[in-house]
Amino acid sequence: MSECIFELDGRRATSPVVLGETEDEALLGAVTLETLGLMLNPLSRTLQPMRMVLASVTFTS
Repeated sequence: MSECIFELDGRRATSPVVLGETEDEALLGAVTLETLGLMLNPLSRTLQPMRMVLASVTFTS
C-alpha cells in the first residue's frame, strides 16, 4: 500500500494505491475517480465530472 498523486485533465488529487508487479495491468479505481471528482459513464465509457452536492450545516450554541 502507498499513496500516489494523480493528475488528469487539470485535476490533481492523492489516492491510496496497491503496488503490484511490473507486468500487472494498471487499474484506476472508484476511490481515485471520486477524489478527482470524476465518474465513469458505463454507456459511453467516458469519464465525466461528478455533480457535487454541498450540504448546508447549521450550528447552534
